[in-house]
Amino acid sequence: MVCYEEPGENFVSPPPHQTNATTAVPYAPTGAAYAHLTSTGATHKTRVIPVVRDGQTCPKYTEPAAEHGRECMFGAHIGSVPNGVSGKCCFHSGQHVFLYSVFDNSGTSPSDTEYILDGRPCCTDDTWGTAVTEYSHHNGSRQCQYGKHVLDVPSAEYLTSCCWDANASQFKVHLRGFEPVVTTSVAKEVSKQVLEWGPFRETVGLEVYEVRLFGYYLEVKGKLWASGVVDWSEQDTFYLPLERRWKVAKSWTPGASATGHVGIDATSRLSEDRSVEVMLHVTGSGAILGNLDEMVGPLVVDDVKIKHALAWTPKSC
Repeated sequence: MVCYEEPGENFVSPPPHQTNATTAVPYAPTGAAYAHLTSTGATHKTRVIPVVRDGQTCPKYTEPAAEHGRECMFGAHIGSVPNGVSGKCCFHSGQHVFLYSVFDNSGTSPSDTEYILDGRPCCTDDTWGTAVTEYSHHNGSRQCQYGKHVLDVPSAEYLTSCCWDANASQFKVHLRGFEPVVTTSVAKEVSKQVLEWGPFRETVGLEVYEVRLFGYYLEVKGKLWASGVVDWSEQDTFYLPLERRWKVAKSWTPGASATGHVGIDATSRLSEDRSVEVMLHVTGSGAILGNLDEMVGPLVVDDVKIKHALAWTPKSC
């Protein structure tokens, strides 16, 4: 697992430095200003992520923002508050996202949790990894647990790691980042005929259009496709972990009961020269495709800007 240094030790043109709520005064538009912004189209639709706190104050690294008609507002940034929650809008200027401070009715979650939007998949040397469990209080929610300490995580899809700081007696929760370090266009493709059996053929391929580096992973935009017994294509965005060993990033299973299915696993690894290799592991099911077990690739992401950013020595988890 490749992990970078603590927040504040950023590399290669980092986003604007995070600010504390105690040191910044946000511009929160009035209703009239809000109407003007929306009528002129000069707004930026922004995510709103519920986080457990006290429902009244903002987490570290964020600033208080206005709420009007179930929308958080900060300057030209506007985001819809998820249904079923109430609390306090807070804006993260470094990542251009709202954290929505909500109160934990159970009383088990501490209110001084630190939320770090860096996508870190592991804990730092001064914190301990915690268990992450499912619970039924909110659909799709998780709980971070360390001994008797429990923290609800309402928006678990953004969670990358839960950590416990024993010295500060608080959770440090790492969520995915929203502002890439580097964005670059890529024109790469790879394909291979994986089946030739009598009259039956199957070819599988991957095309990559854009890559964004978020420090701990690459976000890849591209197209997966299959042609032959199964005809299928899908525009998709998936995430490649920056690890030295091969790891599955995402899986697809196109097909139908009449034809059988093609299983496609996108796997990746970070090479010694800081390029990222992507391989497709193709398997199948059904009478025609059932014996499929082929590798397609590699597709190598070796963009100069990406490799330059990764040249800053990371440390392993």
